[in-house]
Amino acid sequence: MDIRRNSTEVGQRAEVLLVEMEKRMKVVYKVTRSENGVEQMLGHLSFDDENNATLTLKSDSPAHEKLRQTWAEVEALDVLPIVRRIRRKLDDGTNVTEEVEMEIAKSDKNYPPAVVHYLGLNHGYFLAKDFDAMGPAKASK
Repeated sequence: MDIRRNSTEVGQRAEVLLVEMEKRMKVVYKVTRSENGVEQMLGHLSFDDENNATLTLKSDSPAHEKLRQTWAEVEALDVLPIVRRIRRKLDDGTNVTEEVEMEIAKSDKNYPPAVVHYLGLNHGYFLAKDFDAMGPAKASK
């Protein structure tokens, strides 16, 4: 029995299991907002591997209720309108930056980052990945 070959097979199987486990894990964002110069933790927004989102709030204050209403509006949208900046080089050699409007569907792999962009730009919320809530496999990314 070749030990090197066996350990390679075990390593490959472990890698496949890790990838499958990561696919089932969710991405979790902390949702905060600055109120009177103080950053207030409002809750968490988590996405599973199919981009289904769940909002969990820490309490029922007016700021939390406003986030709940904002999230209900966002959830009702089939696509999120976002603006991306794209740099390109013109034929004469000059570089330009253009703003391009895009629509991101819920099924798009870029939907979670689009939600972060949309809530921040359009509603003043700050979302940051919560690595503690995601577990060690996602935190390394």
